[in-house]
Amino acid sequence: MRVDGQVIVNSSPQLINAALEGMGLAYVMEQSVKEHTAREQLQPVLMDWCPSLMGFHLYYPNRRPSPALAVVIDALRYKK
Repeated sequence: MRVDGQVIVNSSPQLINAALEGMGLAYVMEQSVKEHTAREQLQPVLMDWCPSLMGFHLYYPNRRPSPALAVVIDALRYKK
């Protein structure tokens, strides 16, 4: 299949809007298009080749993180 033209965007929301307008495929985080796939406005494709995010990994130099780093760790641990 020959495809003419290209679209260059700077952010995921712009990329999602282009996909919603039928301009092509968008490679974005699944969570960011959850509502659109639920309403069947977008369809996931190539799911066998999509990596899954197993979570965040954080490495820091000593056993006691600084107060600022402790806040980041708590924010990453937060679950809805």
